[in-house]
Amino acid sequence: MKPARAMVLAAGLGIRMRPLTALAPKPVLPVLDRPLIAHVLEHLVAHGVSFAIINSHHMPERIEEAVMSSKPASLEVGFSRESAILGTAGGLKKAAKHFEGAPFYLVNSDSLTDADLTSAAAAHAE
Repeated sequence: MKPARAMVLAAGLGIRMRPLTALAPKPVLPVLDRPLIAHVLEHLVAHGVSFAIINSHHMPERIEEAVMSSKPASLEVGFSRESAILGTAGGLKKAAKHFEGAPFYLVNSDSLTDADLTSAAAAHAE
């Protein structure tokens, strides 16, 4: 089964990217004149994703603004703000209700890739 949902991890502080991330969260830093997270969301849509939940902590408003102004039109998004960073497993547990037991992709908001997610999902299903 091809996942139609995804969780995008965007709650980190971006410590290794300071001082840039003192002014903006890493997912909104520009790559080719677009927020980094826009590229990630576009890649997910190319592999059949129609809904993504995005967790956030550091400057969550900036992430939400960047997503809403740059996301593919066909993608529905939700946001899961973390007042304290919950870590990968904690962030996923908080957002688990959005997946209803269906398969989903879990990706980082700061990883540019052209990985074939469709083939990966098919191999996993086998």
